[in-house]
Amino acid sequence: MRQTLRHTILCGHALILAAFVGFSSCSKDATVEKDGIVEIELMAPSISVRTMTTRSMPVEGTTFPWQPRNYNPRATAYQYPISLWICEKGTYSPHQKGYCNKCMVYIPSSVAENTHWCEEDYRYVVKSLPAYMRKSIDVYAYYPYQGIGDLEKYTPENIPFTTEDQKDWMWADKITLDDIAPDSPDNRLAFTFHHAMTCLEVRLSTLYDGEITLNHITLSDAKEKLVGSGTMDIRNGALAYTADRAELTIKADNFENDEFNIYQNLLPTKGEGSRSYCFLMPQKDFDAGELTMTFFFDADEKPCRVSFVVPNSFKDAATGVETDVAVLETGKRYIMNLVIDNGLKITPVKFSKEDWTTVDVDLKL
Repeated sequence: MRQTLRHTILCGHALILAAFVGFSSCSKDATVEKDGIVEIELMAPSISVRTMTTRSMPVEGTTFPWQPRNYNPRATAYQYPISLWICEKGTYSPHQKGYCNKCMVYIPSSVAENTHWCEEDYRYVVKSLPAYMRKSIDVYAYYPYQGIGDLEKYTPENIPFTTEDQKDWMWADKITLDDIAPDSPDNRLAFTFHHAMTCLEVRLSTLYDGEITLNHITLSDAKEKLVGSGTMDIRNGALAYTADRAELTIKADNFENDEFNIYQNLLPTKGEGSRSYCFLMPQKDFDAGELTMTFFFDADEKPCRVSFVVPNSFKDAATGVETDVAVLETGKRYIMNLVIDNGLKITPVKFSKEDWTTVDVDLKL
């Protein structure tokens, strides 16, 4: 995980600089008809928002953000590896060689014209994907891409996932293109992504006069029914798993002392905002008192630990109404604003629930 994300962020500036200095010479041409092939133009993805939104950290906003949501001013461009399964219609047979679990990386930029796609090797900008004329295809997609080894073991029905790295797993509605023809207005892939997980977010601030360094957070289940891994059906988002884990863990500094970490473990000093940490997992039923978060930190270099029971009452962000919560639902984000006070105890500020965003990815031909 560390190497992958470091590579991802490091490549951002280098690729933007190299690719766009000579864009026309190093990119694949789009909309070219040759030998029965139609090139399908790749458009910038977008995010369809219903109300409020939120990788770990989760994807947030109306577009894939060009800068990660973190607290490291040196972190630069972010990249989003998306997997495509482009199959002969009605089958899982690849439409072309390499079209099963094909990694396409979307690289947004603060400058719109510098936003682009590339393949997994990052060698050049990709503006299009080829498809055979007069053929019909089904296209499936999920995020984030992962290398899954022997492809013969997997189809869009059983993509493996894990909660170890706390990733924002998403699946997209299937798209079918019938009888592909050159210059057809229907030659367009407009993916709509959906979150497959629920999100339990902690926004942690301090009233402590000294320095607090957070090491990690554990989420414990008294019934030991948390999920470690499983499979995702990217046709419809259905998850298959065995819930047998007692706890999940977030490291505050997931990349140790790497300058490109997502979470920095030094909490803000008194009155200087908060840090956000997210547990991403399949939908979770729970009763009052069953889920506990434990925070492990150093206060002025002295080891400390404090626990907090996850409430079962949250205020709905849309209506403002306090509601009881017995299920952490798929596609919902549950936010707990907590404060570490001067006595090194956790004080709740407020709890809220809101809709998570769906993600639209337009791949226009």
